[in-house]
Amino acid sequence: MTSVGVVADWHGEEGWGVIESSDTPTGCWVHYSNIWTLNHPPLRRGESIQVYGQATDLQVGETVDFDWESAMQDGFSFRAVDVRPRRQPPLRTVEFRVEGERVPWPVDRFGELPHGGHWTESTG
Repeated sequence: MTSVGVVADWHGEEGWGVIESSDTPTGCWVHYSNIWTLNHPPLRRGESIQVYGQATDLQVGETVDFDWESAMQDGFSFRAVDVRPRRQPPLRTVEFRVEGERVPWPVDRFGELPHGGHWTESTG
């Protein structure tokens, strides 16, 4: 489910925090790896994805759009699976490999890279 919330707490050194939203009334736990997530179907044998580029943190008080699931996580009943702050995404590069060889991003299986062109494909 997609909701709008506000970052209530952020532990940058540990990489997690809490989003408040009326849709997740006890707070929604979030991990840094779920900020501007590169969602994709399960990888097949021999496939790998490498991500390079800028890291990101959340800022207490900022508004975010987020997708979440009902799941217990560190005492919270909800867990964020993709968080999109309402600010410029970081620049990141993705490299897709099959059996160790770099190949083009599989648009037919995974769709276009998300977040308005802020993901780029590795050329080498």
